[in-house]
Amino acid sequence: MLACDLLVAGVNGDAVVALAAESARTLPAHDANRRLAAVTDELGLPEPDLPTAVTLIAADTCERILDRSIPAEVGTHRLYAVGHELYGCPGGVIALGREW
Repeated sequence: MLACDLLVAGVNGDAVVALAAESARTLPAHDANRRLAAVTDELGLPEPDLPTAVTLIAADTCERILDRSIPAEVGTHRLYAVGHELYGCPGGVIALGREW
């Protein structure tokens, strides 16, 4: 949806168009990450530092659990993985930027 929103706003670079043409349901995560990186490069956006990126991912995951767009088990696994990425050890689950 981000790429479609950008198109509506008049941002129509090659990377934005390529991402907008994909289906969020069928695009593998690895390909989605690669295409999103191309969009941020195309827009000249800096890559966020690790703590900021992890906080954004955790907040998004919590929202998706609460609105039931993903099962709690899937979201919990993602939060566990994100905490491991930030703290470098198993069990470092973070939610909304705070260690739990």
